[in-house]
Amino acid sequence: MIVVAALVGLLLWAFVLHLSLRLHRIPSVFTQTFGAFARTIAPVAPFAAFVALPGIQRAQRIRTFDAHYLAREAWAAASTLPDGALMTVIAVLHPFVVVAGIAALTAFTAAVARRYGAEELHAARAVAVGTVVGVAVVMGVIGAAAAVIYSLR
Repeated sequence: MIVVAALVGLLLWAFVLHLSLRLHRIPSVFTQTFGAFARTIAPVAPFAAFVALPGIQRAQRIRTFDAHYLAREAWAAASTLPDGALMTVIAVLHPFVVVAGIAALTAFTAAVARRYGAEELHAARAVAVGTVVGVAVVMGVIGAAAAVIYSLR
């Protein structure tokens, strides 16, 4: 289930990036944009998923979607980390994953600028907007899917 969600998320994020490029008047072709995105993001994605596993496990335990309950759970998750070797590895890897993600987005931006003949700053603006909106869309869709799945149980 997590793998399917990750693949759908990758596809949705690439589509939102494509739309953002088009809105910024960069002549994006979805298949080429998706290919560049997948080539630059795919090497980092497994590590990002690994670092996110504790949060994913906590989210799977949520049985209600009451705003107060969710806020309380989010605060508890952010303020406490379970002890153990896995959490130590995740804590050590996290900064490296963040830097690798930024490097991957930078490489994607350079690839888009080169491919479509855009200025890098212009491409960076489009990628920044697409990333902010794309992550929100992906999280919203995955959250809605989780709500549907849990309501069917």
